[in-house]
Amino acid sequence: ETDGNRQSDRRDVGGGPGAVVLDNRYITQASITDDFVISDSQVNSWYRCPKAWEYAYVQKIKMKPSWAIRGRASHAAEEANYVQKLDSHVDISLSNARDIASSKFDEELNAGTEEVMWGQDENPGDVKDQVIRGVSQYHIDIAPQVQPIMVEEKVDLVLPWGTRVTGRMDVVDQNTAIRDAKHAAYAPRPGEECYK
Repeated sequence: ETDGNRQSDRRDVGGGPGAVVLDNRYITQASITDDFVISDSQVNSWYRCPKAWEYAYVQKIKMKPSWAIRGRASHAAEEANYVQKLDSHVDISLSNARDIASSKFDEELNAGTEEVMWGQDENPGDVKDQVIRGVSQYHIDIAPQVQPIMVEEKVDLVLPWGTRVTGRMDVVDQNTAIRDAKHAAYAPRPGEECYK
């Protein structure tokens, strides 16, 4: 249903008109409003666990998985480096990158009232150590090769059927390549690229 150029305030999801489909599965038993926006983070969340996606994005139940703390801490160090590197063309010191990641890890760990969802064999100290090692490796091996021309650039578009899609490009480099670092909790498996 439309009202002029504006869609109705609510669209039922579950296979009918306006349904959101990911991986040939409908998001069922939910209603979404016109302000519903699909992002890369949402799609990744859906592929990890559709029920967790529903809790976070439909029911608005906030959870704090350990991988999110890991990613935010790592991202904070990279973002701080690349933002200042836009003009300076020089990376921040390794100790500064580590300090930023460490501080962000502690901030995320202690923020909010949600309990952190740790993996079966995870504990905060070991995860923080992994974050610092990952940030260090990235800062030594990857960051020196990258001269950013854009950092945290927001992208918004509307798909032909009206669904809004949003995202952020972490870094666009000197070769106009879009870079998005992901920090895994495991060492690369045989055949996996260490850096993409």
